[in-house]
This record gives sequence, C-alpha cells and structure tokens, in this order.
Amino acid sequence: MSRLASPRLQMALVGLLALLLRLIRLDDPLWLDEAAAVLIAWEGPTGAVDALARDSTPPLYYWLLWAWTSLVGSTETLVRIPSAVGGVLAVVATMALARRLAGPRAALIASLMVALSPLAIYYSREARMYAF
Repeated sequence: MSRLASPRLQMALVGLLALLLRLIRLDDPLWLDEAAAVLIAWEGPTGAVDALARDSTPPLYYWLLWAWTSLVGSTETLVRIPSAVGGVLAVVATMALARRLAGPRAALIASLMVALSPLAIYYSREARMYAF
C-alpha cells in the first residue's frame, strides 16, 4: 500500500480545493431569501433575535453576518464569504472526524466527497445559514 501524503498537506490541499470551488460566482445577484437574511443581519444582534423569533431560526449565523458586514461591507460577494468559509470548515471538520474514526484513507475520501459535493458547494455560495 502506498503511503498517503502527510495529514496536514492533505487537509491543506483539500481545503484549498474546497475554497476555490466555493469562491466561484459569489458576485451573482442576491435572490430573495439571501436578501432577507442580509436585512435580518442588518437589524443587529437584538433586532435579529426579534426578527427570528417569528421564524424559529437560530440567530448565530445572523450575528456572524452582522459582524462581518459591519467590518467589510455588504456587496453580493462579501455577504457570501461567511458561508463559503463555513463550507470549507465543514470539509476540514469532516477530514478530522473521519481520520479519527476510520483512518487517513477514509478521511481523504470523505473530505473529498464533501469538498466536491454539488449541494455542499451550492449552499456554501449562498448568503444563508445552510453551510454552517
């Protein structure tokens, strides 16, 4: 059996692949649900909780989006960055968990499956909480 690359190199390469796939087309126009998420985030921490109480959605993503947009702005690309980062973190977490439970080969396969999953990529490109 051939030796796999070091775990850190694997994680870096798969994470980079995941990031590149999730950064494509982030500048597309926001659709209705994304725009609603941005509006809720603009309400601030307490306003988001009030707005989400009717929807029973957890507020953590909206707080993160509020903090992010307060720092960097709110263009189509910028409001989607937290979701892209969340998608990449999901790939890295998959690799770490699979390595612990099933070994390095399974970790590589599992993380590549998440990194290349069309649905995971799609949800990582939306200004919504799904990637988290």
